[in-house]
Amino acid sequence: MERRRVLSHYVCEKDVEDKTMTLPGVWAIRCQALMADEITLTTVNGKQWVVGVIRSNDGKIILTGEAVNQFNAHYNLVVSNEVEFQTGYGRNFFVRIRKYDGVEIDYESDGGNPNDRKNRVPPTLSIMLGEEDLNAGFLSIPASWGEQYTAFAGSREVQVVVADGMTWNLMTQKKPNNIVTLTGNELKYFINHYKIRTSFRLMFEYMDDDMFRVVVMDNLGVEIDYPKIISVGMALNDNI
Repeated sequence: MERRRVLSHYVCEKDVEDKTMTLPGVWAIRCQALMADEITLTTVNGKQWVVGVIRSNDGKIILTGEAVNQFNAHYNLVVSNEVEFQTGYGRNFFVRIRKYDGVEIDYESDGGNPNDRKNRVPPTLSIMLGEEDLNAGFLSIPASWGEQYTAFAGSREVQVVVADGMTWNLMTQKKPNNIVTLTGNELKYFINHYKIRTSFRLMFEYMDDDMFRVVVMDNLGVEIDYPKIISVGMALNDNI
């Protein structure tokens, strides 16, 4: 049975101009549902969009049709918005949308109650990792995260529970100019253990004020195949 994966796509100028959504061809290798002629996109509050799927000559996957145009217009998608696809439901994909700063949008325009949404489906945040951060040994967090979540508002310990089940204790640290970074003794081991590189993406799913579930995605936006599950202590020792 094909395991569920999280896929992440950043809206580009071509998507906006062509009123389509062009995805990496490797996604079809990881998710057989994308070989179908159409798929269903289901947003957080249950709204559904049936979109066409075609493959370009260079192997890319293109979501097309009037439903894609309506989807893009309904959520006012612009360049640098992020569309997350969660697989594993046949041809149905659970979809979430995040703004340029990685904060999930408010789906209230679909008639849903945002407070109910937060109670039923934990909200998400995401960042793309830059070379400067990885070299410096910390991850920069958008200031807007701290406006909504106390974990990112100052300096405190945060538990990160990765999708493979491993839990890592990291720290948020507030610097001058209200810049917040994710750091801590375990961060470099976390980065090494998952072989995180430039342009990898981390999706944080809110669990409570001091705990987030995290999904690691590669530079093509595909959730990674996680390494063998070991204790964090063993991971620390392996990196000494």
